[in-house]
Amino acid sequence: MPDFSKARHPASRIRFAVTAALFFSGIASAALGQQRPPSSSADTARGYRYDLERYLYPTPEAEASSRSRLTTRLKALEAARASAGTSAASLLEALVLMDSAAAEAKRHSTYLYLRTQTNTLDRASAEAQSAIDAQATSAARAFRTTLQRIDPRRLEQFIKDRPALEAYRFVLTSARRYAAHTVEASGEQILSRVAPLASDWPLELYDRAMARIDFGTVPTAGGSLDVYRQRGAIAASPDTAVRNAGNRLLWAGFNSQRDLFAMAVVGNVRSRNALAKERHFDDAPAESYYRAYLTTDDVKTLIARIRSRAELSKRYQRILATHAQWARAQPRRAPTARVGISVDSASRLIAMAFASLGPDVEREVIALLDPKNGRLDVNGGLHRAGGGASFGASVVESGVYLSVFEGFPGDVSRLAHEVAHAVENQFQFAGHISPAYANGTANMVGADFLSEAYAQFGQLILADTLLKRSTTDTERQTYLVQFLTSAMELFYGAQDAELEQAIYDKVATGGGGAASQLDSVTARVDLAYDITAESRPELRARWIQKRVMIEDPVYYFNYMYSGILSLKLFERFSVDRASFVPRYVELVRRGYRMPPSEAVRRALGIELASPTLLDDVTGLIEKRVNELEALFMKQESRTTAPAP
Repeated sequence: MPDFSKARHPASRIRFAVTAALFFSGIASAALGQQRPPSSSADTARGYRYDLERYLYPTPEAEASSRSRLTTRLKALEAARASAGTSAASLLEALVLMDSAAAEAKRHSTYLYLRTQTNTLDRASAEAQSAIDAQATSAARAFRTTLQRIDPRRLEQFIKDRPALEAYRFVLTSARRYAAHTVEASGEQILSRVAPLASDWPLELYDRAMARIDFGTVPTAGGSLDVYRQRGAIAASPDTAVRNAGNRLLWAGFNSQRDLFAMAVVGNVRSRNALAKERHFDDAPAESYYRAYLTTDDVKTLIARIRSRAELSKRYQRILATHAQWARAQPRRAPTARVGISVDSASRLIAMAFASLGPDVEREVIALLDPKNGRLDVNGGLHRAGGGASFGASVVESGVYLSVFEGFPGDVSRLAHEVAHAVENQFQFAGHISPAYANGTANMVGADFLSEAYAQFGQLILADTLLKRSTTDTERQTYLVQFLTSAMELFYGAQDAELEQAIYDKVATGGGGAASQLDSVTARVDLAYDITAESRPELRARWIQKRVMIEDPVYYFNYMYSGILSLKLFERFSVDRASFVPRYVELVRRGYRMPPSEAVRRALGIELASPTLLDDVTGLIEKRVNELEALFMKQESRTTAPAP
């Protein structure tokens, strides 16, 4: 399947349990809620829905009937491929056809993907998307085989004869990189038919298991809260009994189907490994890392380096936990009500923050978040896929999907993450970037971590902008926590990358088939990163929440790399905004025409392989952790000081 720009930040992720301890009293939501009130009756999450009919197809039937155009283009591409290596003109014609077929396939895939996101039980759309993705991927790989057969000297002559081919240089040169992992045409046809059968069922099983769970509700003074769909409100409740009941019911629900979840996770690992080996990779992780110009050793080495510094993340968790305990002990005049800001207010905050990236970015953000434009979907409801995504890139006006928006700081930050993705996608759509170079396509450039860095950088800008505008210590605490929770993606990404790699390693040795074995792997990994790993035994089943491991296998390592890069981007932005912003925006506009490390080096002078890069960004985090700790100590000393 093509990679959409996704935010894998479900509210139930382990870090939320820690940071929610600070927000339980309503401090953060109240601070955010001081913005202007909603401007219209449409300002509710319920009113925000991506307009599929306007931007893609008027009806499901219209989408299905138009698939004939894709079939026609794929047949034309197959015919053009046969002569692509004979002349410069033939090669250019084939490349243009490849773009056209890829764009047509992506248009269908995006429509079907959004239908399954809003209803995970829509198997007809899921199966149709899988079939289209398999067709498009098979055609792209067959075309890559043709490109590999063109002699490099002959290729240079073609480019000289037809300068328009220069735009495709990276496509042409990247094809040769995959020569050792290319399957002959007959084998590729078989794999394209087998792949959906091997890899689709785990996600269907996972979604059906989720649909079978009745998580229940928790009674509160303000009414009952749905344990799963309103887990953010439950985690932020000032009432310990509400939080405990919600946590108990949440994990009881997950564990009620743990055998099916384990079957889905392990079955997916085995299927993906088998498919990767057919293309001469050691396993599925090796294939994903290769696409990102990395090796398994590269990824494991970085995980180990970050794990060795995870005490910084643990220190941050302890500070939050200690302050939460102190805050709960303070007398209250009245119970704190659940407070969450509206989508409209969140949109204004994000637009204000992103304005610091220049008028072009600001304009795109405002257009994206205007409910009249129908490009934001935060509707909530049954059977919606967790997390979020942005989509569009080279085929349609960009949009954003979030499973739910409850109005808490984490929701606002998550929205900012997806908005940053959407701005990138819109730049590429408006700039007519070739599908071969656009974000979120099945291209040969594994630049997902670069795109994720842009999105996480957006989260950091939002939190820092609010921090600079704060006028009280309470507000400063709120926005420092929001900043640090985003900055800690460096550690969260490493934690999830290590968990996913550890599960693949376990299955490769013949283990991991039972839910209890996945529990053991998770507990061992989490011990290095989280202060709650031992005290909250239910979290050893955290692997159950990792739907992304099935929907988009071996993706989590991208957050580890993007966590580092986003902090470096923020550092450069903070030091010399005037020089940094235009170069950064141009990098985002350009798409992916070279390896991500080379693109960042050329545009911004950042060396991703620098041995001091990790030192730089952890130093930035430590400075902000110190600031937060000092604020908490100041507040607590002021409150506990004896009266004169």
